[in-house]
Amino acid sequence: MKFIKNKLLVAGIGTFQLLVAFIMYFIDQELFLSAAITKLSWSILLVTLTITSILLWFIINMYQDRLKRVNPRLLNLSPHWDYKRLIWALIGILLILTVQLICSNLNYYSSSINQTTLQNLQKNTNSIFNILLVIVGPFFEELIFRGIFFNYFFLNPNKISNILGILTNGILFGVCHQSNIINLNFVNYAICGCILAAIYLKTRDLRYSYLCHLANNLLALITII
Repeated sequence: MKFIKNKLLVAGIGTFQLLVAFIMYFIDQELFLSAAITKLSWSILLVTLTITSILLWFIINMYQDRLKRVNPRLLNLSPHWDYKRLIWALIGILLILTVQLICSNLNYYSSSINQTTLQNLQKNTNSIFNILLVIVGPFFEELIFRGIFFNYFFLNPNKISNILGILTNGILFGVCHQSNIINLNFVNYAICGCILAAIYLKTRDLRYSYLCHLANNLLALITII
């Protein structure tokens, strides 16, 4: 009974932290989008980046504080960079691009609408939107979806826990990006979420899943410029 209570408590704390982080991310998105439709100035850029840094600082602290106390997967340990994990990141990028290419061909109409939407945003916003799309957005999302999620859920570093964690994480990522689960775009996001989760668990460092996420969004931006 005590074991179940502890599990429920951990899950409750994890869910609360996810909600707090999601709210912070939503606030930052609204801030960036508001700044993106105004005439860009150094003051607007400074205020936006300052608030973003504060929000990210809170989420990073939540993430790191948990790892200092409970870290059965040995995540985020130094040294952080090595060529083997960079290779895994490259594999992740190629897999994500492959998935998106297949999904876009299978669902050309919806993909065209998504691309048109991004192109319209690109035309109607200033360059601060690109910072959100390529750098800030992936940073928030990797901290939330991979970092905080695996800090509280699927903690056992065994094969079954890994598979269930990756699948659950992918579904959550897909639902948050495309609520219609019978849409092929949901499948696209869910599979990409699974790949990012797998890269995180394989490399045991958020830097590599973030690198995959950033590269994907950068390539998406390049295609609409």
